[in-house]
Amino acid sequence: MSNLDIAIRKQVPTVPQALKALAAMERQLTAAKTYEDLRRVIKEASALKVLMNDVAEVKAAAENAILLGNKRIAEELRKVPKAGGPDAEKTSPQGKSLSGKAATGIKHSTRSRLGKLADKSDAEIRATADRLREQGKDATPTAVVRELTHGNKGRTARAARTRSQRKDPRTAREEIRRRPGGLRMGP
Repeated sequence: MSNLDIAIRKQVPTVPQALKALAAMERQLTAAKTYEDLRRVIKEASALKVLMNDVAEVKAAAENAILLGNKRIAEELRKVPKAGGPDAEKTSPQGKSLSGKAATGIKHSTRSRLGKLADKSDAEIRATADRLREQGKDATPTAVVRELTHGNKGRTARAARTRSQRKDPRTAREEIRRRPGGLRMGP
């Protein structure tokens, strides 16, 4: 057991105390003033999630706190001006930008994912996380954003393809040829 596990076990030995601590963490997210404060709360929630992973209620509350923390980071990132203007020429020795959102040190793909999370309300995020948990999946920020933006588009298209292929492979090819923009093979 690591020092962090021991420290957390001393602080939060029971499920009700863990739930109270996670509720307090969600309140801290609204009051946090710096990125470091937000990251600290997310790390604490992640530690509780790992520590009490076998308790579904605590895991769900921890995942919600992590999601809302990431949303809060995205809201703060929106306040950072885009790179440009007279000092847009500034770059680090590695060739990376020292101005704008790139200067935060958060990768572009992560910033983009978090931005999509910031577009949604807390209730939508929680509902999506609950849907994912009902399917037996973890409600990670990536999974929630994927579900919020794409929904079940891929699953329904994939299901339709497999249904048509089960009928007769030749018929499936004919259907694909007839679709606008579909695959055009042979005569």
